[in-house]
Amino acid sequence: TSKENGFMTILGPAAATVSITGRVLTPESKGLRNAQVTLTDSDGTQRTVTTSSLGYYRFEAVAPGREYRIAASSKRFRFSSRVLQVFDTLSDVDFVAQE
Repeated sequence: TSKENGFMTILGPAAATVSITGRVLTPESKGLRNAQVTLTDSDGTQRTVTTSSLGYYRFEAVAPGREYRIAASSKRFRFSSRVLQVFDTLSDVDFVAQE
């Protein structure tokens, strides 16, 4: 709280952020290492992460209350992108390669 000119202002918490996690999988449901996962917000700002040796990825500090397009890509497989309405932390946002 702060007090100025006899008025009290109650300051709210800093904007909280959430995370988005999941896996990128082969058609045989094995984790795909070194795949790229891209998160694009409604302003067109992109963030890209690379999957771990078991195909896991994680985006931290994602602003809630927005719409995002998320897409996975690799040299060997194709994936369908999707649109997410993000209001809270999301887990198991998985991508399975198309045959």
